[in-house]
Amino acid sequence: MRSSYSLYVIPNRPPPCEVDIALHTPETLSSADLTKLLNLVAKTSGSHYRASTMGWNQRKKGAEMRLRDLKYLIVRGRGAWDGEGGEGKDGRGDEKVGEKVGEKVGEKVGEKVGEKVDEDEVEGNKGVVGKKRKRTADEDEDEDAEKETPKTEEKEKGELMGFASFMPTYEDGKKVIYVYEIHLEEELRGTKLSQTLMSLIQHAAEKISGVEKVMLTCFTANAAARRFYERLGYELDEYSPQPRVMRGGKKVQADYVILSRGVGG
Repeated sequence: MRSSYSLYVIPNRPPPCEVDIALHTPETLSSADLTKLLNLVAKTSGSHYRASTMGWNQRKKGAEMRLRDLKYLIVRGRGAWDGEGGEGKDGRGDEKVGEKVGEKVGEKVGEKVGEKVDEDEVEGNKGVVGKKRKRTADEDEDEDAEKETPKTEEKEKGELMGFASFMPTYEDGKKVIYVYEIHLEEELRGTKLSQTLMSLIQHAAEKISGVEKVMLTCFTANAAARRFYERLGYELDEYSPQPRVMRGGKKVQADYVILSRGVGG
């Protein structure tokens, strides 16, 4: 079951630090990173699962997150929270997240997913996903040295602070992008980063020939998340479950709704 997303409506503010966004697949993420992603889902959406008829099953969710066709947009922080206006060490704040990442990564993610280029040819570098350049002798030497020494601390490649996952697939014969997850750590909520991630996915959908819409699942109880998606242009999808009519005529709403937004046109 695709999950709904834990997003809350709070005043917009700059991010507490600069972030990098990189395109990944389950194969390019470490086991430690996948565990962190799973724990983030449990922290931000576990209560919605437990309150629903499906319940929360960490093992099944972990297996779902390793589906090989999933694409991940991984958010890592760079710099420290300076406590002054929420900007990172380089002082670029929301400009980088909202504009540079939104424009450059959105285009590149769409191209790579749409063309089905080998994921080994895609890398994320400071918010830009693109082709790998030729390696230099120094880089080869650095890699050899890295193999001979223990891995550096996680903080050197940036703290994992959020992610979105999606999959190009078919729903009832229609080619779609299905958004599986979007989760952010508390300090990144309200920074427009969730909107940026959704924009990148929309860009990807527009780059894939034949994709008709972007779809997602949202728990009925998560009213704030639904309002967020509706502001982005998502509407109730034709395949969203209808209320069940009980004896006596009482209608019972499903635990979730399916929302979608068209591509192109």
